[in-house]
Formats: sequence, C-alpha cells, structure tokens
Amino acid sequence: MSELFQDGFGSRTLDVDPESGDVVEVLSFAPALVANADFSSAVGERVARLARVRHTLYARTRRLDRPSEDALRLLSDRVAGWRLADVLAVTHREKLPLDISTVLALLRQLIPAVALFSRHQRDATIGTIGPERLILTPQGRLVLAEYVLAPGVETLHYSRERLWRDLRVALPHVSSPSRIPPSADAVGIGVVALSLLLGRRLEEEEFLVSPGELVESLLETSAATTRKLSAGFATWLKRALQFDENTGFQSTQELQISFEEMLAKERSYVTSSASLDLFIARFEQIAGAPPTLAPRPAGVPLSNVQAAAQELSFEPEAEPQSTPAPCKKPGPEPASEFDSEQASGAVESIDPLKVEVRAESGRAGWINRALAATTLVAVVEAVVLAWLMASGTASAHPPAQIVIRSQPTGARAMIDEEDLGATPLTTSIAAGTHTIGVRVGKMERFLPVQIEAGVRTEIYIELSPGPNASARPGKK
Repeated sequence: MSELFQDGFGSRTLDVDPESGDVVEVLSFAPALVANADFSSAVGERVARLARVRHTLYARTRRLDRPSEDALRLLSDRVAGWRLADVLAVTHREKLPLDISTVLALLRQLIPAVALFSRHQRDATIGTIGPERLILTPQGRLVLAEYVLAPGVETLHYSRERLWRDLRVALPHVSSPSRIPPSADAVGIGVVALSLLLGRRLEEEEFLVSPGELVESLLETSAATTRKLSAGFATWLKRALQFDENTGFQSTQELQISFEEMLAKERSYVTSSASLDLFIARFEQIAGAPPTLAPRPAGVPLSNVQAAAQELSFEPEAEPQSTPAPCKKPGPEPASEFDSEQASGAVESIDPLKVEVRAESGRAGWINRALAATTLVAVVEAVVLAWLMASGTASAHPPAQIVIRSQPTGARAMIDEEDLGATPLTTSIAAGTHTIGVRVGKMERFLPVQIEAGVRTEIYIELSPGPNASARPGKK
C-alpha cells in the first residue's frame, strides 16, 4: 500500500474495510501515540460520540482499531483528493497562481463547516484544523479529515510550541497543555487562510515567532493584478490568529459573521468557481489524479455514503460517556447509520430543512452550486451544504417566525438553500443559525441570522450593487 500522506500523527494509506468491503483511508498512528493508552482511549471516546456525523465536507470517521499491541488505526471514509498541505507544497514549488477568488472559494467552504460543527457539538472542539488535515477534491470540495483527534492531543500535555513543531496543531498564545480551547478552531482557520494567501505551508518558526510580519507582508492577486492584502482581510486574519486575546474570535460563529461582513465591505472580492476550477486543473496536470485502490470485489455492497449520496445528517449531541470507549476489534459493527426515516419516527417534533444534494459529476456540479459567481458580493455563504439535524429537544422551544422582504419584491426567498416562494414571505422557522437569501435571476444575496425561539425576526435584503442587507429582530 502506497503512503498518501504523513505528518506527526502518523501515515495515511488506502485499504479495504474488512467489515464492509469499502475503500477507506487508514491513519496508522505514530509509535509514540500508539504507546499512550490515554491517547487511544480519548480518541476512541470521541470516535464513538461522533460516529453518526454526516456531512459532505467531512471525511466520516468510522472507527478506531487496535489490530495489535503496537498498532492503532483510525479508519475514515475515502475522499478522493489531495491533502491541502501537499497542494500548497506543489503550488509553491511550481509557482502556481493562487488568486484571491480561489482563496475565498475555499474559505467559504471551510468556515461554515467548522461553525456548524461547533454549533451542534457545543462542548467539543475540532482543535486540529490545518492544511495537513484538509483534503481538496478534484471537484473543488475542501473536506475536513480526522476531526476526532483533539481529546487525544489533550492527553499528551504538550506545550504550544511542541504541538506545532511535532503535530502541526496551532493553539492560541494563551492555552493550557491539557485543554484545547474553542478559539483553537479560529486559529486553525487562520493558519489555513494565511497559508492559502502565502501560497505555501508555514515554516516551523513562522507561526511561533513572526506571524505578524507575515500578515503585514501579504499580497493578493486578482485578474493578474497584485496588491497589498486589504486592510479588512488583514484585520480579520489577525483576529482569527489571536494576535490580541481581547479582540480575537472566541467562537467560529463570531469568526464566520465577521468574515462575511468583511467580504460585504470589500466589493472587489468575488467568489467564483471558475478560478478554483482553473487552479485545480493546473495542479492536477502537475500532480496527477488522486491515488486509487483496486476495484471493489464483486458482490460487496456499496457503503451507505456512496449508495445514498442524497442523505446528509448530523446526529444530535451525545451525552458524554462516563468511561472511555474501548477500541473496536474487527467484528460485526452495531448499527450506527443515521436514517432520516427512523429518526422522524423516534422524534415526532422533527421538522428538518432539506435540500437536494446531487452526486458529483465534475467541476461544474456541486462546486458551481455552492460557489456560484454573482454580480454582487454575497453577504453570506453560511450554508455550503445542508446539515439535517434530528433534535429531541426541538419541541421544548416555542416556534419562531421570520418575515423576508426584498427590493425588488417578488424575489425568490430561501432559507438554508430551500426555495420557499416569492417575497414578501412569512413563515415559521426553527431556532438556531440559518442562512437567509433572496435571488432574482443571477443576482443573489445571503445573510446569516440567529433565530431565537418565540421571536419574530424581520429581514430586508436589497439586491443592488451596494451591500445593504439588515436584520431587525423583535419580540412579539
């Protein structure tokens, strides 16, 4: 088996899951981590907790196996693509152009996906976000891999400096060796953004010693024109990287809203799938197609993810286990697939918002929907894809209501990418963070809105060259 990627956590290879026959990606942990019983127990517990997570921007973690005393393996769904760290290495070596539109296209996938994770898993942090644990697919998706490692990292009690040097895990300046704070996800996103803007991976000492100098020297390229990175983007990046603990983002939701506000003010920033497609095409010509494994043996069924690409879900937050979950040994796996029909039968109050998710057939497929170029700067891209969540506590909250108005009237009103009709529109809505948008022809605008239970929220969105969207919540 050829190695896909290696870092301080271990090496990744492709293999066939003996339980399902699916091709999977296997992270074989480094010997120092295998020997640490606390590490394996903590990761095993997190794997069990997040076993039912489904999202097309996450490489689903299947299970943790210990085939022998000196081996520990994390099995994840295979996502055909390249590690972003490798993409950046080739980009830097070959001097491939990486313009600001491509950077924005990738960040507008990463940021909402991380924000939604923290919203559904309030006491959990991914904690290990970085180019080494992101996969770029040929279709333009940026997928989070190995998102279950944070509890294990906490058991190592490494200093901030050692975590960066050994594992490429980025933490805020003020952090405890035994706890990864929620702001670590903001720092991780900041490291990814900084790396994309530089067009290369960060050197070992750059993150620890001179990140401020890097930010001040950043340039952005658009339509073959290079200029200094805009002040708004630079300020946002400094807050993400926690240059000042008093102004740094304390949550990924705060980071997301600030990012979209920054884009709304910088009218020259346009997210276009065409620039991302072109970059990937150039990269693939140099690096070649993603590695593959031998075809599936005849008679072995497709995995649930492959057979039901239309179904996405996010399991409601599980109760913490009182004792660490043991590592699984090969054998029959308990049913852990989240089934929307079963869930709706178990939780009568479920009313999830649904969207159609098409299987990828090329670069003009999913990415063109998620990153459609418009004549305006979109205020929000809070939903790159839909998360369907079954929550047993939904019925405990009184219903909320939303009123969507637009200029011009008669625009198509959307909530989390679902077209609900023409404006003005009044409808009920579940409490939580939603993406509200309107569309007329090729013009569209989106706005992230926090809906409170029992509150009537009024939204006005104007489709004009200048960003002029506002939310006016008020209790009735």
